Amino acid sequence: LGVTIEEGNRTVRTPGALWMRSFNRLPTGDAVVIHTNITAIENAKQDLEEARAEADEANRAKSIFLDHMGVHLRAPVNTIRAVCEVTGRNSRIPVGEEQLRNYIDTIGTEANHLAATLEQINEFLELEKDDPHIYIDTFEPSDAIRQSINHLTHEAKEDVTVHCDEGFSLSVQRSSFQRVLSKLISNALTHGRARGVQVRARLMPDGRAAILVRDRGPGMSDQQLAIAATPFSGASERSMNQDGHHVGLGLAIAKGLCEKLGLSLDIRNASDGGVLATIMVPAALVDRKASGTSDKVFHTA
Repeated sequence: LGVTIEEGNRTVRTPGALWMRSFNRLPTGDAVVIHTNITAIENAKQDLEEARAEADEANRAKSIFLDHMGVHLRAPVNTIRAVCEVTGRNSRIPVGEEQLRNYIDTIGTEANHLAATLEQINEFLELEKDDPHIYIDTFEPSDAIRQSINHLTHEAKEDVTVHCDEGFSLSVQRSSFQRVLSKLISNALTHGRARGVQVRARLMPDGRAAILVRDRGPGMSDQQLAIAATPFSGASERSMNQDGHHVGLGLAIAKGLCEKLGLSLDIRNASDGGVLATIMVPAALVDRKASGTSDKVFHTA
């Protein structure tokens, strides 16, 4: 036919498909050309490569995380051991009463840090477990917010201001919801540079509810925002260890709890400064009262 066809096998791409073209020469001198659609095979190979890359990244991030955990766990233990060696029965170093009390305070501080670290690790591991028994409670968001703040040990918690729309309640597991709030508010107090934290509960026109936690800190870079609530990846951020007492799992735990409750968590920079964390509650979990809404404002001091 006057058409020259290259012998051998080669791939041919057409719009939306990938083909393998096989050219075979018969003993008679004739040729057979077979086109095989290999789109599905190539897509599967690409998916496999992406899954392998994700697994490699997860392993790398986990290694970084474990390295940081080693620092978080070793540092307080080493401090406690050093203090015990100085103040122990076999020590030859003279220690006055005031200095001894300072040493005891140091042991208490480091022990609390160690306990908090282990508690966060345990909380994170608990997210991996399937819980078939998630009990639903119905409550007003203002009550849950107030109780979450009262349970905080952060010394600046009196700087939290709360604004709540009235006239609606939420139907979710209250204990887990309050854990999410506590972690978001604690994170805002820690990174907000003592400029105050605002919490707001809003009833949206479409029936959903939004719980917003906003700090007045410097905000986050795009890279920090991208991994803010990602397990393990945050361990590579230098900001995580600036004061040596933050593990970096709080937002990851908050996000995991939200997903278990059927909620969503969004973290972004506020337009006029600071970080804004928003819990979105689907309309199906919001009970709107017929009396309408008003705004309730209170301070936690």
